Amino acid sequence: MIILSEKDYAALGELLTPLCERIVNNRAENRYGKAKNRLDDVESQLVGKKSRKAMMEKFLADLAAQDGVLTEFDEEVWTAFLDYATVGDDGTIVFTFKNLFSISVTTVKRKLM
Repeated sequence: MIILSEKDYAALGELLTPLCERIVNNRAENRYGKAKNRLDDVESQLVGKKSRKAMMEKFLADLAAQDGVLTEFDEEVWTAFLDYATVGDDGTIVFTFKNLFSISVTTVKRKLM
């Protein structure tokens, strides 16, 4: 057992106090950094969701503005609602609409004669 004098105890306290403060500060900084990163992620997701909401509202407004039921292909309507189409090597075509809804169509490959 080591017996410390009051002077030694005070000196030890002076050495340990800054070390303990650094440990506490580092932990707080780490927690703050993690919380800040999480907040940034959530804010980014919120911006994306607001953007998607605005796109969907515009899509629905455009859809509501259409007269009646379509009975034949209308290129203007198609281009108003379609965002892009992706064609895969296997012949699958994925149509992605402006409201982010997707439809996948598998085509039949035909050999040229």
